[in-house]
Amino acid sequence: MAAVVVGRRELRMVADSMVHGQDRAVHLRLRVAARNAARLRYDQFMQLGWKVLLPINLAWILAVAAIRVLNDRGWPAWKSTFVVVVPALLIILAVFTIIDISNNRRQAEQEAADEAEAKLAPAFPIPPLDLRIPESPRRRDRVPAGVTAGRGELLEGENRDG
Repeated sequence: MAAVVVGRRELRMVADSMVHGQDRAVHLRLRVAARNAARLRYDQFMQLGWKVLLPINLAWILAVAAIRVLNDRGWPAWKSTFVVVVPALLIILAVFTIIDISNNRRQAEQEAADEAEAKLAPAFPIPPLDLRIPESPRRRDRVPAGVTAGRGELLEGENRDG
C-alpha cells in the first residue's frame, strides 16, 4: 500500500482493511470448498464419526500413550516408536485385507445371483424380436340390416336432399 501512515487511527484503518481483505479471501475459499464438497446426510456423518473417526482416535491415543510409557522406562525413542508403529501397520494391513476379501466375496455372490436370475424365464411377457403386426382389414361402412348400400328407400317425410 502506498499510503503514508501518520497516526494510530490511520494505522488501525490499514490493519483493519488488511484483516478484512484476508477474511474475504478465506471466506471465498470456504464458499468454494463448500460448493464443491459432497453433501453428506446426518446418518452418514454419524457413521463416519462412530465407525471411522472414533476408532482412529482411540488407536492414536493408545499408540501415543504406549510410546510415552516405553520412553519413560528408558527405551530409545526410535525403538519405542518402532515397537508401536509396526504392529499398528500390520493390524491396519490385516483389516484392509479382510475388507477387500469380503468385498470380493460379496461381488462374486452378486454376480452369481445375477447370472442365476438371467437364466430364469422373464416374469412378464416379452414379444419376439421379429414380431410383425398384421395389417388391419379395411373398414367397411356399416349399413343397417335390410337396406342395401346406395339404394335405400325413403321413409315418409324424408327428401332425397336430406
